[in-house]
Amino acid sequence: MRKYKKNSILINQNSGGITIDFIFAITLIMGLSAILLSLSLTLTVASITQYITFATARAQMAAHHTTDEQVASAQRQFNRLYSDPLFSPLYNGNWFQLSEPAFLLKPGDLKTFKTDFPDVKLSPGQPDLFIGFAITFVARILDFQIPFYGSTSDMGGDGSGFTTVIASFLSKEPSSLQCRDFGAERWKAIRKLNVNGGGADYSSFTTDNGGYVFYLNDNGC
Repeated sequence: MRKYKKNSILINQNSGGITIDFIFAITLIMGLSAILLSLSLTLTVASITQYITFATARAQMAAHHTTDEQVASAQRQFNRLYSDPLFSPLYNGNWFQLSEPAFLLKPGDLKTFKTDFPDVKLSPGQPDLFIGFAITFVARILDFQIPFYGSTSDMGGDGSGFTTVIASFLSKEPSSLQCRDFGAERWKAIRKLNVNGGGADYSSFTTDNGGYVFYLNDNGC
């Protein structure tokens, strides 16, 4: 009888241990599941954002009368996609945000937009590189508290710790105005050439504006 009583006291002292292990395990599983879910959603929305930047850069790439009109066409494309009923709910909530859109028209713009990018120095006459569109992507969904673990970020809880730049770069076609300016400068250089064999120089009976000679530009300027 005494032996049974001692065992019952021992059983009462160990009761509840499995409950504590279960609470700790379920918290661990739920925390890891929340991280995986948040990361999966972030990668999905980042891919959608990458498509938006590509479509915007592609609209900017197409030739137009002036460079400003190329940028305006890209701006309309970005506004159309950003306000699309399929995409706008992703960025108008508390989970994701797009900010600081920028049209990168020359190498210096890239460094100005994001100082982490290296300097790009071009030699005279070399075509522009890194022409495209960039935007800042903020994933606030990754900034949250997990019991027993703490915060996923130490940036103050505003999601600023999960910020990156998503960009697309395409070689922009020259505008009609750029083609005409290029043709005019090329004609001035031709007029300065000397002709051997007794022929008249190109500058004879011509002016920088053409004179008796008319030049035509195609879209291969």
